[in-house]
Amino acid sequence: MISRILPNEVRLCCLKFLADSILLAHEAGPSRWGATCRNTLQLKVGQSVVLTISKETIRLIAHSPKKPEELKAIGEVCWCPTKDKFYKTSQGSYECIFPVQLASKVLPHVRRSHSLWIKEAARTPYSYKGHSQELIEYLSTEFGHAFPSPLSHPCKAPESEDSEDTVSHVPSDEQHIEGLARTFTVSAYERDLVVRRKCIMHHGDRCAVCGMTFRDVYGGSFAGFIHVHHLMPLSEVGAEHEVDPIRDLRPVCPNCHAVIHLKKNGVFSIEEVRMLVSKAASH
Repeated sequence: MISRILPNEVRLCCLKFLADSILLAHEAGPSRWGATCRNTLQLKVGQSVVLTISKETIRLIAHSPKKPEELKAIGEVCWCPTKDKFYKTSQGSYECIFPVQLASKVLPHVRRSHSLWIKEAARTPYSYKGHSQELIEYLSTEFGHAFPSPLSHPCKAPESEDSEDTVSHVPSDEQHIEGLARTFTVSAYERDLVVRRKCIMHHGDRCAVCGMTFRDVYGGSFAGFIHVHHLMPLSEVGAEHEVDPIRDLRPVCPNCHAVIHLKKNGVFSIEEVRMLVSKAASH
């Protein structure tokens, strides 16, 4: 089906963009998204169809009123306020529509504004039916690591639920620069979704300390979920720095990640926590 939708020359570019958007949607709201593959590829988040890829065009929702400077010279890129009723009630929602043949020229420049809209859309309850697990499996095969599936969709989200994390996962446009301080409810540091994806593609989604995977323990719906640990904590680095996803990052489960950061002064190394796990198991 995907080969019938996407021409070979833009297939990888489009699938990569879709895959990154799915990871971000899952992190922003695990039960508030779905992806389908029929006559088009679609990603739906909350009450919003955030991305549609067809044979002829790509339509995505961005969280910015301004067309990126890099796209102003491309006449076939339409950037305009959204017309749907839901979008009209949301500040800053704009749709970007362009021929699919321009994917490699356009998509890198809309990554950030599209990611911001996904996080915004994930604040609302999911209002669509249908999800293609076959599409998730295809992406997992294509990129060499497991992608998550949405959790069961609740009929209504709790009134007090807030999908905003204290850690932001907004990817930059192919730059692996991290450490930009931000202020939410607590001090947090920017995490780059593209860097995270490349770390998991190389190291897999198995905890580097205890060896567990969420797929093995909790089932296929949780496949691909894992924390990514910076061997040199960003809070110690402070300023912007370039991150090597293979050298500087490791996948770890939430429990082991918590233990790593429980050292009185600094953090435990992965090897130290492995020894703790091994020692506890021997008793």
